[in-house]
Amino acid sequence: MTSDTLSVILSVSNEREEKDMKWNEVYDNETELIEDMLKAKTDESKYRLGILVKGYEYVGGFQRYYKKNGKLTPKQMTQLKRLAYEIYKNVHWQAYQK
Repeated sequence: MTSDTLSVILSVSNEREEKDMKWNEVYDNETELIEDMLKAKTDESKYRLGILVKGYEYVGGFQRYYKKNGKLTPKQMTQLKRLAYEIYKNVHWQAYQK
């Protein structure tokens, strides 16, 4: 992920509400989304869930399920795609803010 890619995502997100961002506007494929899901921080003591979108609390469960089974269920993938923008912010934006 380059800083140019991040700039494009930031400008698109500023033009419309984040909830309207489609998962494939942030990720090229499901594999990239899953890789970032596994990197996403879910520790409630570090990230106040109140500032995250509804459903983000399931990411920790998705991580455990994927590590145990090597895949997510179709329903889990659907929810993960809904959370793609929040996952992206969690994993990548903090790296660029340092």
